[in-house]
Amino acid sequence: MERIILIRHGQSQANIEDIFAGSMESPLTSLGRQQAKLMGEYMRKYKVDALYSSDLSRAFDTAMAVAETQDLVPVTKKELREIYAGDWQGKTFEEIKEKYPQSYGKWMENIGVSHPEGGESGQQVYTRATAVLKEILKENPNKTICIVCHAMIIRMMECFIAGKNADYGKDMPWVPNASVTVYDHNNGVFSVVERGTCDFLGKNATFVPDNI
Repeated sequence: MERIILIRHGQSQANIEDIFAGSMESPLTSLGRQQAKLMGEYMRKYKVDALYSSDLSRAFDTAMAVAETQDLVPVTKKELREIYAGDWQGKTFEEIKEKYPQSYGKWMENIGVSHPEGGESGQQVYTRATAVLKEILKENPNKTICIVCHAMIIRMMECFIAGKNADYGKDMPWVPNASVTVYDHNNGVFSVVERGTCDFLGKNATFVPDNI
């Protein structure tokens, strides 16, 4: 049996500026760093064998909080990056809504089949997220694996874990910043241990429904 721990990065500068960061860099805020530290302490309840991270700094710096309490070095994978959002990247959500009303409407209604102009589709992210999750599971039989990445990647991984396709993304809620989601995997069958846990953040918790 494998245990998979999915962690979303802490609050980023783009989060507080209401900017769609996508696969561009956006560093953690001071609150995001505090969230990461608190999450790292919470993660002491698990014995992690392998630690993976997106190569974007907001995820990697969050992963370092796990590394420090688990005595591990994060393995970075570009495949764990957030969605490449093309023309949307770097724009505020209000700008996107005004300039691309049709595609943004699809994003809000059914994220799994949405397609930002010039960027990845929801299906492409699902395919990428599923492939890297399978690869990581294959590399780590009977281990506890921690993956620190991004909201859309986690959402698409969870669609796969639920046995659904990308279209199921419309029914899969976002997980909060620096939250911990855990699944056990046994011979192709997944079971949830905890999802979106962030009560350890207390007053430092942030809930960003659409801003990734």
